[in-house]
Amino acid sequence: MLLTDNVLTAEYMQLLTGIQNLDDNTVPFVVCDDCDETLNQFATFRESCSKNDIIFWQICTELSEDVTNEPNQEDALGEGEESGKKLCDICGAFVSELGAHRRVHTKETPFTCSYCGISMTHNSNLLRHIDSVHLKRIIKRCEMCDKGFTSYFSYGSHMRSHHSTEKKYECKTCYRKFNHHSSLWLHNKRAHNDERKYKCTVCGLSWKTKESLKTHERSHSSERPFTCRHCSKQFKTRYGWKTHELTHSGVTFSCQFCDKTYRYKTLINAHMRKAHPDENEALN
Repeated sequence: MLLTDNVLTAEYMQLLTGIQNLDDNTVPFVVCDDCDETLNQFATFRESCSKNDIIFWQICTELSEDVTNEPNQEDALGEGEESGKKLCDICGAFVSELGAHRRVHTKETPFTCSYCGISMTHNSNLLRHIDSVHLKRIIKRCEMCDKGFTSYFSYGSHMRSHHSTEKKYECKTCYRKFNHHSSLWLHNKRAHNDERKYKCTVCGLSWKTKESLKTHERSHSSERPFTCRHCSKQFKTRYGWKTHELTHSGVTFSCQFCDKTYRYKTLINAHMRKAHPDENEALN
């Protein structure tokens, strides 16, 4: 049986189309792109309904417990302050801070940095931004070399790459070892997988995965589906979107071999290749 992706299982196909006994069918089949898109929309809608149904019954259960217990007024006020959650009328999420959560949908950024003027959705993100970017407040030191870091992200990266002596993840094809599972996965995709069966209908370029092709096809259009939660910038790729959002959280990328810091991962990678080629090769 050949399905278009991991979302459209045989169970979903039977449920949404009425076709029966797909699990017993040994003859391979494919789904056209139009049907694939339509069925995925149905599957997403059904999962959303199921999620909201769970939230609805959770609220009913809590209300039922409140009525059964019948607390006095003081107890009721105390419980409301401690565990009261509200339902977002936009996405159906059950959250404790509804005002802060709604700003994710409205894109409001009411908290402004007094140093650089950047605005953010949450006050906690602004405080981390000020501490890390402007005050350079050290929140963690390396136990082995005493180097200070302004974020746990940069500290973790430093420990894995600078003090890790054991490379635990080994490629089964060439036996090269890596510190991180993600590095091994990327190595296999780049070095040992040459199949490119997804072809762009505009320029003819071929890609290894369906996701890579979809991402590439946006370069031929004006589509920018990823919007920053903290400002109005929009992006064509998930990577560009996530990388940009790190700049709002105050996360910076520090060079392990000099005092240079960068706001974007791509810039620190370019710096490593240009300024520290030998060290960079040893890490990889």
